[in-house]
Amino acid sequence: MSEQESTSEPKRKVSEEFAAVQAQLRKEDTLLWMMKEQLPSMMGMMFMFILTIAISLYIRPWYDIAELQAYGVEGARQVRYIALQLV
Repeated sequence: MSEQESTSEPKRKVSEEFAAVQAQLRKEDTLLWMMKEQLPSMMGMMFMFILTIAISLYIRPWYDIAELQAYGVEGARQVRYIALQLV
């Protein structure tokens, strides 16, 4: 398979199947085709991202009122606990 439109040898025969496969590959290599192919997964990721933000906005008031931080209100900002979480 090559990217050449025609061969340099005029006597060379190309099968119809090979030509069809080559045409299909050229069609699939376009940017628009690749974007259409990945559209469902990109929409899924966008939906999950928006859903995560919506859930966090919904539960944030209960998180703040109940003081559910890992080490309490005072300990949540101490450097030793932040370092422990990063490890």
